[in-house]
Amino acid sequence: MTWDLPPGTDIGRDTVHGRYGGRPSSRISPSAKTPNILLFTTVNDIDSAHDGFTGEHVHFGGEGNRDGSDQHATAQGNKAIRDHAETGRTLRLFSLHSGRYGTYVGAFRLDPDTPTAWAEGDHDPKRGAQPGWRLVFRLLPVDGPPHGLKLVTASSPELRVEPTAPLRERHRWYEPTLTGLTARMLRRYATHLEDAGHELTGYRVLLPGLVTALPVDLFDRTRGELVVARPSMHRGAIWDAIGELHDLARFFQDARRLIVLPREPDPDTADLCARQQIAVTWPDADGYRRA
Repeated sequence: MTWDLPPGTDIGRDTVHGRYGGRPSSRISPSAKTPNILLFTTVNDIDSAHDGFTGEHVHFGGEGNRDGSDQHATAQGNKAIRDHAETGRTLRLFSLHSGRYGTYVGAFRLDPDTPTAWAEGDHDPKRGAQPGWRLVFRLLPVDGPPHGLKLVTASSPELRVEPTAPLRERHRWYEPTLTGLTARMLRRYATHLEDAGHELTGYRVLLPGLVTALPVDLFDRTRGELVVARPSMHRGAIWDAIGELHDLARFFQDARRLIVLPREPDPDTADLCARQQIAVTWPDADGYRRA
């Protein structure tokens, strides 16, 4: 059957499968009826979190492996995308935005030079096993630049550390946006620093071959200091903050490290942080105290 659907056409998914074949529920749906592989990205769906247009490529996340292991190109749907040129099938992308109703975006082919990138698997302590590494296909448009897709960051062949606006609400790899108590604590501390004349920024760290960036939400340029906040004094929260600071400090030469806490830490917590060469600060009546 000849493909007769132009890009930009709104259509229901059931109609698509009735006309062109394919499985009715998979993100990656190879058709036995027509020489096509139907791809479905869904707005605001966690499985489509890394889907979007970089300005050159469309990123489309792989499927499979919800047992905590990595996704692989040999999984059934992923393999179909990987081998689409050899099997003579065209990749056709749909964007679902209202249940099973969406828009046909256009035809694509896999980038033959760098066909895939990787994304850090989502971490949510409320959920069960999740993929350790998520496969991301790099697709080249056949029908011209696609419309209606969110813009995403392209993968980088080399390490990049880029400045951003400090405390901007942006996507992290383990939570949708920096919000709630943590954001309020950082904003309050940032205001304190700005009132004292400090220069502030944020950064994002892009690792080679990854599409997910490590976010640095607040960096005090005046002190050369990485800053994180924890609204909880629980030992696990302190361990988490220490780990985040040590991870990020690898990308900033001689950076100092600071944890913003809601109140003065107990002596053992203060000693733990001091032994890690991490300072702590907390609000008091005169602004902030520091140890």
